[in-house]
Amino acid sequence: MSGMHARRGTGGEGRRSISRSGTHPSGRYRQWQAQAPVLLFLFVLLFGGGAGTGYPLIELIAQLTALVLIVRAVLPTPAQTNMLASETIATRAVTLRRFLLVFAAAMLLLAVQLVPLPASWWHGLPARETAVQIYTLLGWTTQWHAFSTTPDTTFSALLTLLVPLAAMLTVAALPLQSRVTMLRLIVIAATVSTVLAALQVAAGGSAPVLYETAHRGFGVGFFVNRNHQATFLLVAIVFTAVPGVMGAGAARRLGMLGVIGFLSLGILATSSRTALLLLPISLIVAFALVGDVRRTGKSVAAAAALYVVGGILLSRTDLVQRLFARFATVAEELRYQYWENSLYIVRETFPFGTGFGSFERAYRSVEPLGQVSPLSVNHAHNDFLELVLEGGLPAAILIAAGLIVLIVALVSGWRHAGARGAGNRQSGDRQSGDRHAVTRQERATLVAGGAAIALILLFSLVDYPLRMAGIAGLFGAALGLIAAIGRPQAHATASFAWTPSTIAMTIVAASIGLAASGDAAGRSLTLRGQPAAATTVAPWSASAWSALANAEQLASRPAAARAAAARALAIDPIDAGAVRAHGFADLMLDQPVRGSALLQAGAALGWRDTLMQLWLAERALEVGSTGVAAERIDALLRRAQLPDALMPQMRRTYLSPGGVDAIVARLVDRPKWRQGFFNAIAGDAAQSVPRTVEFLDKLRAAGVAATPAETTLIRWRLGDTGDIVGARRVWLASGGRGLVADGGFEALPSPLPGGVIPYAWGAPSLPGVRVIPADRGAGGTGHALQFVSDGLSSGTALAQAITVPPGRWRVSAIVRGADVPATLSLTCAGRPATARTDGIALDGQGAGWRQVAGIVTVGAGCPVQILGVNLRERGGQPGMFWIDSVRIAAAAGR
Repeated sequence: MSGMHARRGTGGEGRRSISRSGTHPSGRYRQWQAQAPVLLFLFVLLFGGGAGTGYPLIELIAQLTALVLIVRAVLPTPAQTNMLASETIATRAVTLRRFLLVFAAAMLLLAVQLVPLPASWWHGLPARETAVQIYTLLGWTTQWHAFSTTPDTTFSALLTLLVPLAAMLTVAALPLQSRVTMLRLIVIAATVSTVLAALQVAAGGSAPVLYETAHRGFGVGFFVNRNHQATFLLVAIVFTAVPGVMGAGAARRLGMLGVIGFLSLGILATSSRTALLLLPISLIVAFALVGDVRRTGKSVAAAAALYVVGGILLSRTDLVQRLFARFATVAEELRYQYWENSLYIVRETFPFGTGFGSFERAYRSVEPLGQVSPLSVNHAHNDFLELVLEGGLPAAILIAAGLIVLIVALVSGWRHAGARGAGNRQSGDRQSGDRHAVTRQERATLVAGGAAIALILLFSLVDYPLRMAGIAGLFGAALGLIAAIGRPQAHATASFAWTPSTIAMTIVAASIGLAASGDAAGRSLTLRGQPAAATTVAPWSASAWSALANAEQLASRPAAARAAAARALAIDPIDAGAVRAHGFADLMLDQPVRGSALLQAGAALGWRDTLMQLWLAERALEVGSTGVAAERIDALLRRAQLPDALMPQMRRTYLSPGGVDAIVARLVDRPKWRQGFFNAIAGDAAQSVPRTVEFLDKLRAAGVAATPAETTLIRWRLGDTGDIVGARRVWLASGGRGLVADGGFEALPSPLPGGVIPYAWGAPSLPGVRVIPADRGAGGTGHALQFVSDGLSSGTALAQAITVPPGRWRVSAIVRGADVPATLSLTCAGRPATARTDGIALDGQGAGWRQVAGIVTVGAGCPVQILGVNLRERGGQPGMFWIDSVRIAAAAGR
């Protein structure tokens, strides 16, 4: 064995002897040629594995490289055959075999879901009612279909297993020192990613990102998702502490502390709450590795102390404060909704599942309208739950079996590490030193691999890191670290010969690579808006055919749209876009009854297809079903689809018989378009105040009462018609109280609207004067209004229209710093002045807050009044003052 190591150059002494004797250039070339796929694979995973599904060609490079590495690992060489003949070594390779069995079971499960089933079997599976209804309408009652509802995405999911499998096989075959080198490269990549993350946080919205992301302003590094960046850094922290990764001696510990601290800051830059909760685990494992895993007590205490001290020092920084602020929203976390809806699907489809890769389409069919938003739910944000949803009971069993195999592997690997250390010492590995040092390093890599897997799986409880090729490769590498303990290592220069088995394996790998290339190219072309080309390279892709059907429909080619939609539905019967395209084509061609039935059936596929929702809303309005119409329009508005065109549709629904109740039902959970709807019906309020008040009363009865701010434009329109009494009714129905609206200036928009508005403050245009909402009012709480004047202007700077009954009224306010000539007055609107007052002077001495008040008499001929603040010129001398707590109350003796 030692001679073999010397010849192959895998051990330290072997490399030294080769260096002395000289290595032939062709030998170095063969070594580089052998290692090139490994280096390319590592480079793609570390720097491109975070691209996600939006960049399928990057994912393809990783998969093709993984295929090469899998073939290299699976095909036995003469040297490996001789080594495996050893009974002892073969026994020690049992861990890898068990891991391979789990991978094989997973691949078999996905492959089985691609097997076509007879129509009677497939129709009898749970939660297939909508798909069966669509197939029945199309006359496909006897058509076979794969077990999975979405076989094209199931095939894509099958290909994703290549990356972790290749990573595991490659790392498991590496010598100890090469494994340590690999960990060093991962740490270097994590450090570079953290540097990029720091630049991204500093640059904010203009941050340099490798891939377009919704997480701009956060430290995403090489990833498209900040949580996946955080997962990568958590694992890298553990790898940093493995002996040998950061060198040796005191400098090693100093450098290791610096890198761990820097990576920890990188985790904070992601603002990931889960990562912050997992960071102590990562740090404790890292410090345990530094202090020797057999003596963890002091290391754990030191890690905890450093964590507390570091937390105290960083707790005041903006970065940490922003992270802590995110914990305040845990009660509103959308993940809880995702989990609840996903569990519903699990209950409906158990024990069979819906098919791997089908989550997004299955979820849309059960997504509650109240949870619809512009962002689509693409994953359950709990990988275990999503796997059970898609794979049913077999997936749950496989997860449990995988965890058991992992635990057994960790326990047996710990025992074998000592024997492995002795073997490395006998083989002349000078980097290992003595038996204890080698044992420690072997066990450190074992613990690091186990900790990496634990961190990734814990993160998978609230996210989907394993869906990212980079993290999946990291997971496979961690499995390889565990499987490598006590296992013979492959040699890069082992001979290779073309045999029937190697030829067969190469053909199989080439076929898989060709299929993977077509799948990735098809997805890429579909994303780039080239569906016709996508269907050519990936004719099994329902998404490509559906996109082509949509393009043909928009181009007014119904026959071509129907043909493409039929191809899509033959693959994926729950593709809402394909159902809609087929239905519209039928309406335009020769089968309007079937087309209408298809579109009605498509309603069960969710709220996400825009054209289908528009058709359903129009159809519902035609037959007088205002509730259904309101639901469909609501779904589109929640997704921010065509608001300018759809708000008039919602107004039309509101004005239809039964429309008030339909709209109230939609406003119960306060959608974001609510204020826009109040503005849309403002013009109708002037024509029917009773209907508006009825609407507001029903909102209050439903527990979602309107606010005065929401009805401001309605009152404004009523003011334009002179119906201030009607405006007061609307104001009271929307929660207004008293005689003056917002006398404490607590709900002012900034800037204030112009003009005079019934029961809302307005700021009529007055050159040289600014009216600014202030954060502090009288007594140091609440709000106030600040007036800033250039001293040259005169006129009304603040006003609102009100209706005060005839009588004597006390008008008061609290002012501060009034060095501008100003009065608070109540005058009659549009009539001879029967509200008699010269105005209550606001200017006077004193820097603090003081109260001013006066008596106003309102006559019977003054039904509408203007309450306003009037300024006078001051000879060009600028000044300012504040006003708060404007009140009107009955005067004594009235």
